[in-house]
Amino acid sequence: MLKSRATSRILWATIIIVIVIIAIIGLYLYSGSMKPKPSTLQITIPSGAKVQPSGWNGSILISNLYFDPSVLKVVVGLNNTVVWRNGDSTQHTIYTVSVPTGVTSFGNVSIQPGGSYTYTFTTPGIYKYYCNIHPWMGGEVIVESG
Repeated sequence: MLKSRATSRILWATIIIVIVIIAIIGLYLYSGSMKPKPSTLQITIPSGAKVQPSGWNGSILISNLYFDPSVLKVVVGLNNTVVWRNGDSTQHTIYTVSVPTGVTSFGNVSIQPGGSYTYTFTTPGIYKYYCNIHPWMGGEVIVESG
């Protein structure tokens, strides 16, 4: 009788230890899933962006009619990869106008209809760009530190 009681206590202690270990592993995995995962943001060149606006004065226009969104905020390490998708029926470019001091220009690429261009921003600051084929089309990416 004494032996079976000791065996029973050992069995219950083992079961409790296993349950505690499973609970700790579950909490660890759950807390890891709660951390934000890096994501990719998208800028679309909408259909019709190639059409010069009436009364255009030669300046670069920042408007969702040309790059949507035309101003995008990203955070390094969180959502700092950006994809430009060309939804228009003609070729467009992403051509750098200005970048933060010490940063190499990005883009300066052509995007065919239905095509895309991807860039990952790693340095905080304001990055301005336009389409050098359709110079009224402009946008900017504001990069914040993570």
